[in-house]
Amino acid sequence: MSAQPPEAVGSPEPAAWQPGSEEIERRAVQGVTLMVVRNVGVQAFTFMGTVALSRLLTPRQYGNFAIALTFQIVGRFLSDLGLAAAMIRRREEMSAREEQTVTAISVVGSLAVSGALALAAFVLAPAFGVRSELLDVAALTSFALPLYSARVIPVVWLERRLDYRRLTWIEVADPLVFYAFAIPAALAGLGTYSLAGAVVAAAGVGSVIATVMRPWSFGLRIDLDCIRPMLGFSLRASILAPLYLLREFLVLVALAAIGGPAQAGFYNLAQRLFSLNLSIAYAVQRVTQTAFARGEAGTSRDRRGAQTSIVTTVTAALPLAVVVGTAHISVGLVFGARWHPTVALVLAAAAGWLLMSGPISVLTSLALAHGDARAPLRAVATQGLLAVGLTAGLVPLIGIAGAGLAVTCGALGAVVVFVGAGAPEIRALVAPTLKVAVVSGIAIAVGEVLGGRGPVALVLVGLACLATWLALAAALLPGELRLVARLLLRNLRRGGRKARADPSPPGR
Repeated sequence: MSAQPPEAVGSPEPAAWQPGSEEIERRAVQGVTLMVVRNVGVQAFTFMGTVALSRLLTPRQYGNFAIALTFQIVGRFLSDLGLAAAMIRRREEMSAREEQTVTAISVVGSLAVSGALALAAFVLAPAFGVRSELLDVAALTSFALPLYSARVIPVVWLERRLDYRRLTWIEVADPLVFYAFAIPAALAGLGTYSLAGAVVAAAGVGSVIATVMRPWSFGLRIDLDCIRPMLGFSLRASILAPLYLLREFLVLVALAAIGGPAQAGFYNLAQRLFSLNLSIAYAVQRVTQTAFARGEAGTSRDRRGAQTSIVTTVTAALPLAVVVGTAHISVGLVFGARWHPTVALVLAAAAGWLLMSGPISVLTSLALAHGDARAPLRAVATQGLLAVGLTAGLVPLIGIAGAGLAVTCGALGAVVVFVGAGAPEIRALVAPTLKVAVVSGIAIAVGEVLGGRGPVALVLVGLACLATWLALAAALLPGELRLVARLLLRNLRRGGRKARADPSPPGR
């Protein structure tokens, strides 16, 4: 099917983008920084929105929405068969035929998911005398999927250019519109349906902004010949994100089954304490996949990947050490004494989160840039099996700390998969990563030994963790710190030259 003839003009900017290595590095560093800052800002905004909605909705309503949203997120990742990821990594520019085919497949897939849920909720369930708010909300939330299809090509195009300034505008619009819709709708008494409607509204507005940011070749066309070479990689890449979600879901199920909902609550809170590291991991994995694919291939790419892993691990380790080293004070101070068991989980999971923030995020991107989706799949499968299995086995023996050890063992398993199949440059990452872990562990231990209560103790212990980490890093990680400093200084100078050469405001 097609809305325009084959000879129609394709991309508004058909010329291939041929960036140099310096430009790729500059945009990648800028992209990671923008995304981390954006994520932190969005998390602060969503926290306030969540507080407002928590006073208007019941826990049951929120729970139904959380489950329904999981269905929608999985459907979103599966609907385009991973073709967006395949288009991002390749060097050739997208043709109009490819843009329309990828969009058409995404539309068909999303309509299939939303149609199936609508049929189950509004036809089959009533026919059998069943009324389920969860099923209704899942169906309504899935109506956002076809709207997301309209932004697939603009987002792919911007990602291929490492243009994260304009991508930030698109992605910041989602939470803003969501809460702008959800809070008034909840005040009007729509309950869970206010959240489902907010997801659809946010998807629509975000897609309009994406199209304005980067117009594309409108039309739908099914041309399997033009996408067949990408299907092997794309199909494997499309199930990575659902596997991540499945891993977390099964860990929560195991915890709830073993120790009740409270255990799952402790795990959820621990993830929130690691939210900065989660932001770093997400930003690095997303940006570096494109940067590696557009840069030099072969040994040069592996060497750049190894350097990026070291820089990311060192950068993520410092805030992690402070957060974990002060957790025994901050958890009780901010959330209350009943949440204190979370501290044991956080301590046991710290090494795992360090690995997920650094080596795992970078090596996943590096493998995908090489066109290898098998290694990331083996890594996430290994990580999931270890995390879920050890959670079920350790929590009954040692309590909630067992879930933290399961996280760490799962991350170690994923690193072993990557290192075992990697080039010599990747295998050489083991020593510096271990040194960073030792420095961070000692800084965390200092915070634990100092103890204390109250805001003043929190600040003092945090400063002690910070000073300890910096002193040990200066002694044990001089080469790694120099690598981080060179990267930052080099790109600060390039950013200054770029700003002087191009005084136009961002986004133009």
